Amino acid sequence: MNILKKGRMAGIVDWAAIEDRVRRPILPYWVTGIQDAINDTISQYRLNRMKGQDSNIEVWVEKDALPPKELIRLCEEAIAERIDLDQYQTMLAQEKKDIITMKSKFNLNNNQNEDDKEDQ
Repeated sequence: MNILKKGRMAGIVDWAAIEDRVRRPILPYWVTGIQDAINDTISQYRLNRMKGQDSNIEVWVEKDALPPKELIRLCEEAIAERIDLDQYQTMLAQEKKDIITMKSKFNLNNNQNEDDKEDQ
């Protein structure tokens, strides 16, 4: 048993005093039904927005070195400077169109699954 664990177990070191933000629990994926699974798929649907672009943007960050809002701002600047915005907007529009089509096909116009409707 290591020293930190012994200190925590003895109540000397507070469990919240030291945080390891790198390790996150891996939980199995689960849904409450088919409609829930379809909603998840639709909510994660993305086209390759870099396809056909002259530049392919990758962002690597050491651990949690940047606050999320700052990271997003820097990424948006990089995207705006290096890609064809018309092509990018075309991809976004196609994603929206595809999502509307999928929701219509699976009768998911209000983002609720059947279990949620019964609870109301």
